[in-house]
Amino acid sequence: MQKQSIQRDVVKNDVLHRFDHPTAEMVHFSARQKCPRISLATVYRHLENLTKEGLIHKFTVPGEPDHYDATANEHIHALCESCGEIYDITVRLSKILKRQVEKGGKIKLNDYQLLASGICHKCNKSERKNNEKSKRH
Repeated sequence: MQKQSIQRDVVKNDVLHRFDHPTAEMVHFSARQKCPRISLATVYRHLENLTKEGLIHKFTVPGEPDHYDATANEHIHALCESCGEIYDITVRLSKILKRQVEKGGKIKLNDYQLLASGICHKCNKSERKNNEKSKRH
């Protein structure tokens, strides 16, 4: 466990109180409001340590920087391909997935990341409205 510091606490509290799955750059921007001299490297270091300690989770979206999440319950992430919003979806997959993966005998599963992608309900609704307008013209 890393020693407590004001900068570490600012980074930790920022991620713990957000629901937008921030990147390190987003956390850095926010943290600078409270610690103007905090560097991006320091933010990355604290995020990595908080991840190793299990206080937050890091996940990858292809083509983007890593994102961080403080949601503790078992869930997957769903990415809207239209607006880029990332949603938490509560799904109980771990027992089923662990059993299926380990059934093959090649690996003992410790962790997994699952990213679903599609079009969110807001974008879907907006798309339907636009389609209805174009049909009328």
